[in-house]
Amino acid sequence: GPAWNGAWGTFEDWGVDGVDATDACCACGGGEASPTDSPTEAPTDAPGSPTDSPTTDSPTDAPTDSLPCVDLPSSTGIWVSSTGATCQQYETFEGGLCTPSGDYGPAWNGAWGTFEDWGVDGVDATDACCACGGGEASPTDSPTEAPTDAPGSPTDSPTTDSPTDAPTDSLPCEDLPSSTGIWVSSTGATCQQYETFEGGLCTPSGD
Repeated sequence: GPAWNGAWGTFEDWGVDGVDATDACCACGGGEASPTDSPTEAPTDAPGSPTDSPTTDSPTDAPTDSLPCVDLPSSTGIWVSSTGATCQQYETFEGGLCTPSGDYGPAWNGAWGTFEDWGVDGVDATDACCACGGGEASPTDSPTEAPTDAPGSPTDSPTTDSPTDAPTDSLPCEDLPSSTGIWVSSTGATCQQYETFEGGLCTPSGD
């Protein structure tokens, strides 16, 4: 991209475990297709079989009381501090810059001030990052209403629930994750930073 300095070498020089930005980042020609739901088989009621009582499809499970935590996004993608540090880095850097209770971790240097000093738009790591006591609950599917067939009404032909839509030919792109969370280069740069830094470190064609 226009911001890449040839003196830095190649994208591969800054890869991690053989994966560089052109493999991991949609903005750099990498990433992977985001799967959509597969079509469901259409269940069929037996024709001409009246029922004595209403038959119902089972509703889905209600959300559990304890929901998994997800890091807050930002208006441009994943949340990063004013210095470009991600939630993953707050969690893993030299034992952790923060704790799940929202306190300062063993790697935090008191000379750096407070978490708030490094926030963006009033949001710091203790607001955005699950590892720092922030984040938000990941929603689960709400229970569905149980559809009911009318009692005692035989059908002349099978009734079917409509199948879900088949996946589209063109699927949205998602950046590849890493074994510890989002992918970052060996220098700690995220896919978002490859896309936005001074006009872009790469292009969608992988250049």
